[in-house]
Amino acid sequence: MIDATDRIRLVQVFVDGHGVNHPVVSNSPPADKALNRPSRSSSIRKAINSALRSIGVPMTSEETLRRSLLTVVVNENFSEAVMQLRDNSRLCFCHRVGERWAKAVGPEEREHEGGKAGELLSAITMFRLNRKHLDIQFEDGSRWDEALQDFNHGDDHR
Repeated sequence: MIDATDRIRLVQVFVDGHGVNHPVVSNSPPADKALNRPSRSSSIRKAINSALRSIGVPMTSEETLRRSLLTVVVNENFSEAVMQLRDNSRLCFCHRVGERWAKAVGPEEREHEGGKAGELLSAITMFRLNRKHLDIQFEDGSRWDEALQDFNHGDDHR
């Protein structure tokens, strides 16, 4: 049994089942069994994350990014992207032939501090930036993968 005193990472949690809609064993009350039968794997992930948060397990890096994100600005070539976060820190990405980097810039006049962007940067294991999307993978196994065209080059996206 997991309670709020236990500290586990999301990558340590797994669901043993026979297909997405057919868990092998479930001791959940009837109302909770519906959570075991979502139509898509992302629904399973959301249900697990919600349950973990309810007992005090922190959010994934992807959730932290999604909740902190204000805007994404990309250049015309989709080789550079800047993600503005709610604390005014920025995650900056560059991916072009012969050059690939990511950096965190803190809020104005405190750029060296990094802020939430610095925390997220330290959790990034890999990223891809191209015309199709910005794909960021984190050490906790979570992933933010979005088409940049959806962000309208800097308009507020929530």
